[in-house]
Amino acid sequence: MSTRENATQSGERTADNMVAGVIETLISLNIDSANAYETATELLESEQYREICRTFSKQHQDFADELRAAIGQYGGSVPDDESFRGLLQDVWMNLRNLVDGDDTGVIVECDRTTEHVINVYFDIIEGELPDEVEQLIRKQFAELKGEHERIHRLAAALQQT
Repeated sequence: MSTRENATQSGERTADNMVAGVIETLISLNIDSANAYETATELLESEQYREICRTFSKQHQDFADELRAAIGQYGGSVPDDESFRGLLQDVWMNLRNLVDGDDTGVIVECDRTTEHVINVYFDIIEGELPDEVEQLIRKQFAELKGEHERIHRLAAALQQT
């Protein structure tokens, strides 16, 4: 193999590693988000709000599954549900500090967390990604914006009451 071919393969591996790292980050973020919404579900009194959080938890689980399906071709490994806890730990601590039964506080924390997730997706979309990965991430980003709009409106309405 020539030096040029070696350099090309090395560059492709580096690019693949970068893409795999991005996908791993999003898988972890979505696992954390799904778990955070499950935690919120346990703390909420309103069945209506619990159902919203269950829906969003399922959405994040689905996102993680879609990303898991994409990671293999870039040489990445699929993080398990226990490997990343950053966002979940912050959310868990914030939610646990709220008074049980404080639906407003829980929903406001869900809003804040969803905004963080959207910002991570936005930063990733600004980078260079293979077309199929970019399309998947943009699709998820669009759905996340809808999720954020819904939870943000709910949080704002609850804060006004």
